[in-house]
Amino acid sequence: MSAPPKRMKVKVKRKQKDPLDVLQESFANFDTEVVEAWTVVDVVENFLSPLGLEKLRHLFMQQKITGHVLLTLTKSDLQELSPGVVGDIVLIDQSLNLLKRRVRKANRERLVWFGRWPDGGCAYYDSCGQCMAYTLFGWCLSTIEYKFTTGGIFVKNKPPQCNCCCKPMFSDHSDYRFMKDIEAYRRPTCLCACYRQGLVLKFDAKDDRDADIESMKPQICCAGKGGDTSTHFIDLAHPQLTNDVTQTIKENWQKARLVSD
Repeated sequence: MSAPPKRMKVKVKRKQKDPLDVLQESFANFDTEVVEAWTVVDVVENFLSPLGLEKLRHLFMQQKITGHVLLTLTKSDLQELSPGVVGDIVLIDQSLNLLKRRVRKANRERLVWFGRWPDGGCAYYDSCGQCMAYTLFGWCLSTIEYKFTTGGIFVKNKPPQCNCCCKPMFSDHSDYRFMKDIEAYRRPTCLCACYRQGLVLKFDAKDDRDADIESMKPQICCAGKGGDTSTHFIDLAHPQLTNDVTQTIKENWQKARLVSD
């Protein structure tokens, strides 16, 4: 009997990952908020190496390309750094645009302050009845969360834990670029026995906001006063809104206005 024929082993080449996909995966391992503080070595390890461009290590070291410099590079700058190598220029340019978008997004979404309502004493309720209701039956009443970032304000109306009435969750985002004014206040309540502190923020109204505003707590989110439909107010009362938090919010507002201008 003749020997059975030998099976041919076929080598299957694995498809190499796209360098941009590798770079995106590496983004998950470091904080994009600190890219500007990268040293030259950090730039080489976190940016060049995932792209497979270690050959440019000496060039980046020689030109002192730190994180701050990296984010300011243009395509013409890259052509001067690596003249004649079109593939490297295109790859670095695409990767830089991706990195810049991630950094801008991280800067816009950096958390400044987070708070929940209800919080604080009776001064932060509309009435004694509302205070008693949330004290005794808070598990079956809606709550509100606020998140102040460097780019804007997120307001989320959360349904109660039991949610017997199947109330929907409503969330809204207001961008600092559309904010007109901000005012801090400290008002006496409960026959001047205690004080309520908070902020009133004035925004340009959104066309689709009016229908959702009705489901929000009136002192938190309301349409323009005096029938002014071009203005949207957020009246936020919370015991943790200190002067330092208010000042930080004002600074972020000023920065957003400079960018929009």
